[in-house]
Amino acid sequence: MESISAINSQFPHWFPETYKRFSGNASALPVDQNELLALIAPGRVVVASATDDGNADPQGEFLSYLGAARVYALYGLGDTGLPSTSWPPTAGKSFRGPGMSYHLRSGGHGLEDADWDNYLGTDLFER
Repeated sequence: MESISAINSQFPHWFPETYKRFSGNASALPVDQNELLALIAPGRVVVASATDDGNADPQGEFLSYLGAARVYALYGLGDTGLPSTSWPPTAGKSFRGPGMSYHLRSGGHGLEDADWDNYLGTDLFER
């Protein structure tokens, strides 16, 4: 999993300067990923992961997706579309609820042709 220190060093343009104070101190962050995803509600959120993406932490993304469902439920949109809350879900299959969509593909970091086919050729992003 990519650390805050590493991401601040390698991609300093991705975050504001204030993010640097959390390098080596992730537990001091005022919010977690599930809370950031929940801020999108009631808009559709789509989480796409890859099984071997060590930078992005696919299991953490999955858990954040599940955690955000509680806020989506306040809008009547809490169904994640997943058949189970157990990790890992089936790779290569898309899951769609009324306000949330999730996809886990096999492989590593990056975007592949199959990803684009999935994003553009399915209803993951449709309201």
